[in-house]
Amino acid sequence: HWVVETNTTKYTTRVLVGADGRKSIVSKALDNDVAVSERRVALHAYVNMPGLNIRQGEMHIFENGAYIGINPTGEREMNFSLVLDAGELQALGSPLNALNHYISQSAHLKARFKPFEDAKVITAAYPIQHRTKSIIPAHNVALIGDAAGFVDPLTGEGMYNALLSSQLLAEQIEKSFSQSLHIEKKVFVEYERQYSKVLRNKIRLNRFFQILIRHPKLIEVIARFLLTRQRRADAFIGIIGNIYSPFQGFFKLL
Repeated sequence: HWVVETNTTKYTTRVLVGADGRKSIVSKALDNDVAVSERRVALHAYVNMPGLNIRQGEMHIFENGAYIGINPTGEREMNFSLVLDAGELQALGSPLNALNHYISQSAHLKARFKPFEDAKVITAAYPIQHRTKSIIPAHNVALIGDAAGFVDPLTGEGMYNALLSSQLLAEQIEKSFSQSLHIEKKVFVEYERQYSKVLRNKIRLNRFFQILIRHPKLIEVIARFLLTRQRRADAFIGIIGNIYSPFQGFFKLL
C-alpha cells in the first residue's frame, strides 16, 4: 500500500497514479526524473480577437529558432505562445517585453495583434520538457500524461497522450481487478509495454522536431516540399494531430 498525506488528511491506496503534470511530485519523490539541458522558456497568454476565429493552428518560426504558436481556444479567444531561449528572455528584461518584441519582428503578427499591455495575463513554463527513467517508477505506481515525460514540442498539446495513457492503464487495472483484488506486477509491466508500443515512435519524432525547430533554413526546405501537394501537407498535419502514426504519416508523405 501507499499512503498519500495532505495538509488535512491521509489516503491509503494500493495503486498510486502520478497524473500531476510536467513537474510531477510523484516522479520526483521517487527519484525518477531525468535531468534535461533545456534552456528554453514558454510564455503563454490568451487574446480576445475582434472577429470569429478560423479553426486552424499557426506556427511562426524566427531565424534564431524562437517560435510563436497560435491556436483558437474558443470562437474569439486565441492561445498565444512564445518559446525562446532563457538567456534571451533575460536580455529582453521581462515576458511582456519578449512577447511584444517578437510581435514587432513579424509584419504578419504586427498587423493582427496589438502589443500586450498587462504582464499579469502572461504565464511561463520552464523547463518545457520532462523526462523520466520509467513510467512505472516503483511497485504499484504508474505515471500518465505529462507526468510520464511527454509534451508535444510543436503544439504544446498533451491531452491526447494523457487520455490515451489513462485508458491503457485503466484497462490493465480493470482486467486485474476482475480476477483478484491483489494487483500483480505484470499489470504495470503490460501498461508500460502497451504505452511504449503505441507512443514510442511519436515520442522519438517529437524529440526530432525539437532539434529541427532550431534550424529555420532546414524547416524552409521541408515546408516547400510539403506545400508542393496538398495531400503532403495534410499528411504532415495528420502526424502532428495524432490522426496517423508516424509510420502511416511518412508513408503518405512519400
